[in-house]
Amino acid sequence: MKLALIFTNDWELYGDGSGDYFEVQHQPLIDLTSLMNDYGAKLSIMAEIFQQVKHEELSSTNPDFKKIAEAWKDILRESFTKGHDVQLHIHPQWNEANLENNEWVLGDNWSIGKRSKEQIEAFIQMGKSYLESTLQEVDSNYKCEVYRAGAYYIEPSTNVIDTLVKNGFICDTSVTKGTYVDNYYDYRKAFSNILPWGIGSEGVTKKVENSSLIEIPINSAISLDSEAFKKFFPDLYYKLKFGVSLTESEKSWMKERDKVKSVRYPVSRRAYKKHENKNISWYVNKIFSVNAIQLDYDYVPSSVFVKILKNILSDKQITKYKNKNIIIPVVASGHVKDMHNTDNVKRILEGIKNELSDKVEYWTISEAAKYAKENLI
Repeated sequence: MKLALIFTNDWELYGDGSGDYFEVQHQPLIDLTSLMNDYGAKLSIMAEIFQQVKHEELSSTNPDFKKIAEAWKDILRESFTKGHDVQLHIHPQWNEANLENNEWVLGDNWSIGKRSKEQIEAFIQMGKSYLESTLQEVDSNYKCEVYRAGAYYIEPSTNVIDTLVKNGFICDTSVTKGTYVDNYYDYRKAFSNILPWGIGSEGVTKKVENSSLIEIPINSAISLDSEAFKKFFPDLYYKLKFGVSLTESEKSWMKERDKVKSVRYPVSRRAYKKHENKNISWYVNKIFSVNAIQLDYDYVPSSVFVKILKNILSDKQITKYKNKNIIIPVVASGHVKDMHNTDNVKRILEGIKNELSDKVEYWTISEAAKYAKENLI
């Protein structure tokens, strides 16, 4: 048994439409794919399609937007020809986007699952068609067949699942078991944090048999947790939870990441933060609770990331495969907009090379979906 690590990346501007495309999307993608090429790794780019459409709509009168729209297509084609993958990601709030005082103002409905059935179908059909027409210029065999909901907001998912099936998708990868956001999604009872499962009209969290559409979850480590320790005592937190002592380089990287993001995307602009009140009382209530840590290479320190992979290899969910010629797909997430440099990813790749080279290989999300449907469902 081995693991196939799938580096997915939700490739987009910030949730309110802000951010310099070339600073937070284009150049970081070049840097990340270049690094992965050096290690034989692969990136699965979950391309947010609506922002591209909106830039194109104004490109005839706005030279800057024309430059962005052309660069967007070029870098995806180039990445795909180098062995990386491109699949569909939709933030539906872009549907209502307007340009005001040279800034994007987006809608406030972030959840594709809360849209009408007609809108869901139109959005997904448009996204699939756009990506296929773009990528088939360099590979006529390219298929858009994997989906991830913007901000993971796919619930209620019945109409989304039906639309994905009708349009020939084989995989969704929006679920991270153990996570939830009030009024948007609850993945705490999802089938697995590791293994894929078939999904149908009952929703993305429940396993069904004989389905043409599968869910490959973003991996998560679920256990008794402490948000308070993580916030105020990160060294102690990672030591107690994973038996890992953070290096000075890792701690420095984490601080710099948060500092850069606070400048590029201030908390006051983050819609998902506006209703949070993380005061002292909030952290007291979070001293101990069951929580999930998403396998996110932009936030999980490299030594912890590698330790999580080791833990997966001994997880009881996959012990039945231990002595079999089976490969278990493990999905990691990331956003280049949050990546101020590639240092953490480089340390992850080095750690895998030095400690897990015989246990981990690299796949795209499309490769993982096809394999899982044939061997694990």
